[in-house]
Amino acid sequence: MALECSNQVPVENCQLCAQIDIEQTIVLNSGILITVTATVENVCVGSTLSVGAILCEKFDTDNDGDFDICRAIATQVTEEVVTAGRDVVCTNVTRTFTFLIADHCRANNRPREFTAAVEAHYVIDCDCPCENCPNEDI
Repeated sequence: MALECSNQVPVENCQLCAQIDIEQTIVLNSGILITVTATVENVCVGSTLSVGAILCEKFDTDNDGDFDICRAIATQVTEEVVTAGRDVVCTNVTRTFTFLIADHCRANNRPREFTAAVEAHYVIDCDCPCENCPNEDI
């Protein structure tokens, strides 16, 4: 399966958003769909919650049969105001992320190994974190 890739898009230091357009026509093909579901407990109703998922693939770099490194291959983030029924102050929030991973038949028939991590936090309106940073690497 061949992937259609965009042109390179530079992202400047402290740039919060970037747009990448795929100009080529996409051909339907197979891949692996990996679903990650997580529940965040005791979230304040009315707050804005950001939940992000990172999908990593494990690799055996020294060919000893053990997966010795894990590389992040995809991320997704959702952000929304938490709602619930009347008179509910705190609630649990479940989010599901679906990752489409390019795949092809592997000659060695070895399975691919994946792991995922999920992080959640409240979103508070604030300035760009880089605006007041000292002139050093952060």
